[in-house]
Amino acid sequence: MQAEWLFNQYIFYRPSIEAKMSTKENLRRIIFNMAATRKGIWAFHLYVRLIDMPISRLTKGVYIPSGNWDIMPIIYLTTTGAKSGIPRSTPVLCIPDGDKLILVGSNWGDPKNPSWAYNLRRHPRVQVRKGKMAKGFRARELLADERSPYWQKAVKFYPPYVSYEQRSGRSLPIFLLEP
Repeated sequence: MQAEWLFNQYIFYRPSIEAKMSTKENLRRIIFNMAATRKGIWAFHLYVRLIDMPISRLTKGVYIPSGNWDIMPIIYLTTTGAKSGIPRSTPVLCIPDGDKLILVGSNWGDPKNPSWAYNLRRHPRVQVRKGKMAKGFRARELLADERSPYWQKAVKFYPPYVSYEQRSGRSLPIFLLEP
């Protein structure tokens, strides 16, 4: 089964008029170009911290402002804290791959991995929420030659990952979430 439950028409509006599609693609290009710059990263990071996360917490992950654009499939990922054992939730960009999801631990190009990456390594059972729908997954980190095809998919989907990896000075961890 495809990851259709993430992309039903209630969650992502898909315009049928070509003009609207080209507008969406232009907006996507602008966002990707901004996300590849230091100032763009700073702006998006600030937006996520000040707007996305508080609203997501307030609505218990049902509503993620940036995830309701047809441009970026943002999910609400709930992991178990690596040290605390307490559930931790955060909005994360996902890349659908059939019934699986690909997550890249870019942390906006920061030298450190995002905390959810450490959590997934320690406790691979996670819950993914998109709107009012939630589903359990098991995460596994992709290593060596298994990583390469998924990295290509991730970069094709979200090109700023290349600049994030260069800026961070580390190999970005890639996780595959399987039902």
